[in-house]
Formats: sequence, structure tokens, C-alpha cells
Amino acid sequence: MGLLNFFSKGTFSHGVHPPTNKEITSAKKIRRLPFADHLVLPLNQHIGKPAKAIVRKGQEVVRGE
Repeated sequence: MGLLNFFSKGTFSHGVHPPTNKEITSAKKIRRLPFADHLVLPLNQHIGKPAKAIVRKGQEVVRGE
């Protein structure tokens, strides 16, 4: 039995619904995390037109810039 046959038999007719476990965090407040000291942002994330960096490698950039 191949993988495609497995799904065509209707085994997952309503999807997968794992337990949400919301009781673990339902009473906790939402809080903001501090900004990271360093951020690495890959520029090759999709198959479209290549991204062009507007800063030099290693250049220091401040938040919001």
C-alpha cells in the first residue's frame, strides 16, 4: 500500500486534531519578549526574483532602520 493509497482510503477524512492543552497557559499573561541582540535574515527564501541586500554584510543596523 503506497502513501497515496493510504490517504485516498478516507483514513483522515476530518483531519488531525491533536489536544490543544490550552489549560497550561490559559491563566498566564501575554508579555513581549526583548529584541534579539543579533538577527540573521536569509535572503534566499523563495523561488522568485532574488532579494537584493541594501546593507553590507556585518553592517550594524538599529531597530526600525
